[in-house]
Amino acid sequence: MAGPSTGSVHLHAGDHPHTLALLEALVGRRADAASLGFERTEAGAFVDWEQLTGGPLSSTEVACVHLARGCAVLERAGGLPPHLVAAATEALAAVAGPARRPPATRGMAR
Repeated sequence: MAGPSTGSVHLHAGDHPHTLALLEALVGRRADAASLGFERTEAGAFVDWEQLTGGPLSSTEVACVHLARGCAVLERAGGLPPHLVAAATEALAAVAGPARRPPATRGMAR
């Protein structure tokens, strides 16, 4: 990407630290990060959500992009409403934890 695309937004590191950390872990170290829709700047990064979700990333990587986009919304809004924190934390831990198994094996004897 020669400069940010027209669909990109700039996320400032001071306003979106967790969003940027998640995107950095996902695509930041890739040589093709800019063409995927993530371009670091001195103050944060230009992010093109549509490019990130519509490109060559795997379905689980795209799911991570959706989590990052939700994180950006929450960081901008000041966080989750208190009554949703436990449910959101539990849901994320359930799908991201080390005990995660493919759906076909859940509930089946090993």
